[in-house]
Amino acid sequence: MIDPELIARAAELCGLPLPAQERDALAANLAELLARFQGLQEVDTSAVTQLDEPWAVTAPGQDDEVQAFSDPQRLLDAMADHPRGGFFVVPRPSLGPGPAEPSNRGAAAHDPGTEDAPSSPGHGP
Repeated sequence: MIDPELIARAAELCGLPLPAQERDALAANLAELLARFQGLQEVDTSAVTQLDEPWAVTAPGQDDEVQAFSDPQRLLDAMADHPRGGFFVVPRPSLGPGPAEPSNRGAAAHDPGTEDAPSSPGHGP
């Protein structure tokens, strides 16, 4: 059952501000939508001929070739915006309105243009 409390919890988990009036309207709209889909479950389709079987179509396969990377950490670091000590530094997700900002709490400022961090944890340059 979709009720305003469920909508409020979903909005909270998504970090969306949703006034009570909008929660009530959204709960009613979603409940109506689900009722329509449940009504489709009751339609008798036994006399309907299936038009296509997409699962019966197969594409030609090809053999997999396993190729080892000589230095996977260096490859991953090259793709990362801000690698630090073998880890990826990403912005902290925002739980409120506004853009997410990277967090420097507990870490020294890092210039992404420098190569002062080791390529993997516990391994120096």
